[in-house]
Amino acid sequence: MARLPKKGANWSFLMAQKPVLFFYDLNQGSSSSSPQMIGMLGGYLYFAAQNAIYIPPFDDFDIIAGQATVTLEIMEQLGQKLDFMLVPVGGGGLAAGASLVLRELSADTHLVGLEPAGAPSMFESIQARELIHLNDIDKFVDGASVKQVGAHNFSICLEGINQMLTVDKNHLCQTMLNLYAMKGMIVEPAGALSVAGLELIQDQIKNKVVVCIISG
Repeated sequence: MARLPKKGANWSFLMAQKPVLFFYDLNQGSSSSSPQMIGMLGGYLYFAAQNAIYIPPFDDFDIIAGQATVTLEIMEQLGQKLDFMLVPVGGGGLAAGASLVLRELSADTHLVGLEPAGAPSMFESIQARELIHLNDIDKFVDGASVKQVGAHNFSICLEGINQMLTVDKNHLCQTMLNLYAMKGMIVEPAGALSVAGLELIQDQIKNKVVVCIISG
């Protein structure tokens, strides 16, 4: 079960550590059935040798809990019934966090996940009801293109996401242009996924309260 961070947590130990950055590209990993696990293992071993702290990008309950605060703040500020929430999906941290919060605070909210059509790892996994590793992906949406979503994230999203959709590159690019032209917002491809999803469910959201999370 995912856990939320305790109030007043003591961060002194973390702050006292020497910062170390270590980059491992999961997309360049082994062709094994679990390249993500190999990448994580390599990271853990490296950090153990360096006496450093390993912080996973998304497949970790604490990371999921941290990203859940985005939805928590939305619910606190909205002050009314939320019918639909659209979230971009990469590794699944933001979507998993949203799933946990909505389950407790707004169970009737329809949660929609949006993924790039060129990297539908969560879409394929939910369809198969098991983790799917994609051999090849289009990295145009670099902030939301992974070959395999997190295991913890998938287990939460499998039950928490009501609708999983993909957005093609042309539609996404037009959405980015529209956001700049109409709202003056410069949004990266991953951040525009949720807004691009509005057109895909336009018949469902008429006269509804809808929130799109624009990340990145």
